[in-house]
Amino acid sequence: MSIKETIHEMDRIKAVIARNNQENRALRKRLGILEKDISDYLQENAQGGVKYNGRSIVVETKESHTRKGKADKQRDVISLLSDLGVSNPESAYSELLRAQKGEVVERKKLKINKIIKD
Repeated sequence: MSIKETIHEMDRIKAVIARNNQENRALRKRLGILEKDISDYLQENAQGGVKYNGRSIVVETKESHTRKGKADKQRDVISLLSDLGVSNPESAYSELLRAQKGEVVERKKLKINKIIKD
């Protein structure tokens, strides 16, 4: 296979992936609406769940945590380290982040840029 054919195939694959991502985004949105409709129906009719086609569908209540932003995480960890009596919490936080990182590994990545013609 020539390099031109390889590049064309790569472009076609990227286009299909982009199209699939767009379609999946719309499908996930529709799925969320349908799940909300079923949940609302069960709550309006005071039903714990329904059985349909060999499946049982019930509404569960679960607790979940909201995600903190990077700045909020840093502030909270430094505050905790300070409360625990760490003498230099900012330095300890930096060391903690460095300890969590893995080994440095070199990888080759193909970079593709559009050529702008004047």
